[in-house]
Amino acid sequence: MPFHSVEDWLWSWCLENEAQAYIDASGRMIVAQDDSRKGANSFREGLALVKEGGKWGYIEKTGKMVISPQFSECGQFVEGLAAVKAGNKWG
Repeated sequence: MPFHSVEDWLWSWCLENEAQAYIDASGRMIVAQDDSRKGANSFREGLALVKEGGKWGYIEKTGKMVISPQFSECGQFVEGLAAVKAGNKWG
């Protein structure tokens, strides 16, 4: 069960049943991904990418969806901005 990434002392962890969760440095589970969310990604600037219903959105460290899944592709936040694709347009 390998670590995928590290940021802000949270790790994305792939569990035996291929479910994903975030754990802190002490090994305590912070955010468990439910079955409707896929693709646990590292946190950048307090947000992490998650895929839900075939679209990408962003969660905060409590697991609350803060940018609804609406993008076909998107990237991590850097200096307050993230590249996103909706339809055929990038922004």
